[in-house]
Amino acid sequence: MEMPIAASLSAPKASGASHLPAREVLLDRALGAILGGVLGDALGQDDGGRWGANTSMAISLLQSMVEGSDLSTEDERRKLVSRWIGWYRRGGQGVDASTLAVFNGLARLASGRIPSSSLRDLSGKPWFGAMPGMSEFIGPSGSSGPVARVAPLVLAYLEPGAEPALVEAVTELTGLAHARSVGKAASLWALAVRHAIITGEADTAAVRAQLEYLPEDGQHAWEEYIDETEQHLRDRSIPLRSDIGRAHVAVQHALVSLSRGFDVQSTLQAAANWQPPSHAHNPAATARTHPAAIALRSDKASVAAIAGQLAGAKYGASSIPTEQIAELHGFPNDMRADDLKRLVDDVLERYDRWYQ
Repeated sequence: MEMPIAASLSAPKASGASHLPAREVLLDRALGAILGGVLGDALGQDDGGRWGANTSMAISLLQSMVEGSDLSTEDERRKLVSRWIGWYRRGGQGVDASTLAVFNGLARLASGRIPSSSLRDLSGKPWFGAMPGMSEFIGPSGSSGPVARVAPLVLAYLEPGAEPALVEAVTELTGLAHARSVGKAASLWALAVRHAIITGEADTAAVRAQLEYLPEDGQHAWEEYIDETEQHLRDRSIPLRSDIGRAHVAVQHALVSLSRGFDVQSTLQAAANWQPPSHAHNPAATARTHPAAIALRSDKASVAAIAGQLAGAKYGASSIPTEQIAELHGFPNDMRADDLKRLVDDVLERYDRWYQ
């Protein structure tokens, strides 16, 4: 099986560890990251354990990781997008508006109803760009969906020194349908999930320690967002903002949920109780952020999935009640948790030489 781009990078930044934990520990945490995200997604659907769009798209990504896909190449990303579009055409529902716009744009492009030159380039690959005017419709902050489905990609970048390659892969993947600011949020969360799988650490300090791998503008912005989150945790009367973008708000509230939980289940319960930030004390801010607040009300599943990925990476799949795992099912082919475990196990085969 071919290694992803991380294996071919020269002179990567030094990782915090030169080895991985024992295989059974790594498998427990890696599977926990996947199942935690799936549980959060299913919790947000409130449909008897059936997962939603984020998990369905994440499974396609996990299958690509099993195959050893290198998402730094346009051909491999094209294959992944084809899988996503296939799911959507077979009745997939709940995909975020930004990705949906790209799906529809690519379908129209394939049918010849629009010229390729009319596609807007947000990702550095013109044919992957969004429809003209879509950025004004979605806004520069885009969706929280890419953050909610980042865990499968993390599993391909666990070897020591792979942080820069992980950021590159997340940025490329997110850029298929979302603004660059969403890519920074997804990259930070991917780094945090990776760190938790390897070390078992997952708090604001551990997340902050991953900032060095982001672009400089992302470092400054997220330093401020993490500061705000910690201030809110110390004093809940200090509200979190809702005017910084859906992905950013979702990550902040996922961090809050993690701080209030003591295992995967309690973390997800905290995430499920999440309410979009309000500005009742500030009418001007309310008027300015009202559209964002309305949009955020639909993000509970994403917030729970985002929190679940990191909580699962920290506490492991073994900490999740078996009855909850048994209820999970969904696209494709009415898959179950055992199917996800087999996929995770297959991905982790590449790390045999790195275990303690």
